[in-house]
Amino acid sequence: PSGEMLLSKIVESILHVLNASRGFLYVKKEGSMRIANLVNITRKDIESPDFQVSRTVVDDAIVEMKTQIRIFRNFKYSSKEEIMIVITSPLLIQGQLSGVFYLDSNVLSRSLENIDIDTVEIF
Repeated sequence: PSGEMLLSKIVESILHVLNASRGFLYVKKEGSMRIANLVNITRKDIESPDFQVSRTVVDDAIVEMKTQIRIFRNFKYSSKEEIMIVITSPLLIQGQLSGVFYLDSNVLSRSLENIDIDTVEIF
């Protein structure tokens, strides 16, 4: 299987294991981060102003080079205000940043827990 197919399977697997709602990878290509392997989310969602708060969690994972978990209250999620939990985790190959894994869940469907951080980091 191709690298893209493998990454796609990883995203789908981690979402399934954690019962998260949505996820994607930012993959470092040619020196910049690019959106890849979207599951239950679109590029339009990611680029929307409503997603800005989630992008800051991705940025924090990049800067701090460690997994981040954040809880947002009154977040616009699926066209209504809810509580949302976001986990982002840097993907490191030989200590070098190669991407960032993102997943989120609204609390009403399934809350992500601290133990989920360990699961994300395994991948």
